[in-house]
Amino acid sequence: MLESISYKISDLYIENGSINSEDREIFAYGIRRLILNSFMILTFTVIGIVMNEVLNIFIFLIFFIPLRKYAGGFHCESQLNCYIASCLCVILAIITAREFSNYNFLLFLSAISTISIITFSPVQNRHKKLTKNEKKVFKRKTLILIAIDAIICIIFSLLKLFPFLKLIIVGVLIEGLLIILGIIKNSAYKELRQESQTEN
Repeated sequence: MLESISYKISDLYIENGSINSEDREIFAYGIRRLILNSFMILTFTVIGIVMNEVLNIFIFLIFFIPLRKYAGGFHCESQLNCYIASCLCVILAIITAREFSNYNFLLFLSAISTISIITFSPVQNRHKKLTKNEKKVFKRKTLILIAIDAIICIIFSLLKLFPFLKLIIVGVLIEGLLIILGIIKNSAYKELRQESQTEN
């Protein structure tokens, strides 16, 4: 449905002469991303209102989304599953940051996740392969983001802003988990593909 809407909007722009027909696919993709992202932001806002955590949700997203973009990791196979998983991820992050009182244990898990992110990122999606140059760029940006997060964590710790600090830590923890799950998924896919080629 979303794909159909995006192509209809693209066709209207082509008829009006705003874009060339050659750019139809790219424009439609941009429309789909815009609609999906807008809907997700609206959903996250509603979740924040229901949980009384609007500010914390967007603080979490500010730190999590850039790291997620460049470090990569597990990706769902459909937009619907991605939407559901994203909502569950945000809810889990907020509940963990709010309810988990063992701060030192969170720091320990976050340190392990940080090592995983630094070591294995970027973990690409099998539907969107990265070139060697893109891998280098994504790796560099991931390391920069990790360094920025570490500095902000130190500042938040000195200012005793522990609720916000935990949001960053939980974000790193979740991204580390997604990195591992992405590696497992990619490995399983390669094995299945090799088995299929052997059978053929």
